Amino acid sequence: MDELLVDLWNSVLAKRATALFEMSMTAAESPSVTSVGALFDSIRDTTLRTWRASTCLLTARRIPTLNEEVEPFVQSHFQLDSTRANAIRLSLRGV
Repeated sequence: MDELLVDLWNSVLAKRATALFEMSMTAAESPSVTSVGALFDSIRDTTLRTWRASTCLLTARRIPTLNEEVEPFVQSHFQLDSTRANAIRLSLRGV
């Protein structure tokens, strides 16, 4: 069963999680009607893939084989370098 989750993550769910992350970052870094609207539209039209991708991310640490596949995604997408994190903070403040 664990291997099936890994295959599902690698073949479909990682792409969906990446797309949501990129839309979120675009909306945070350059907020506009278009960027925020695209993010909200995507969230409103949540599909089973989105739910599964979120579930995989949230439960991966409990399943070692899945965690091995999900961890690089988490590190590259959620652990921002200080320059990018500061740029996002400034854009959120309107500076």
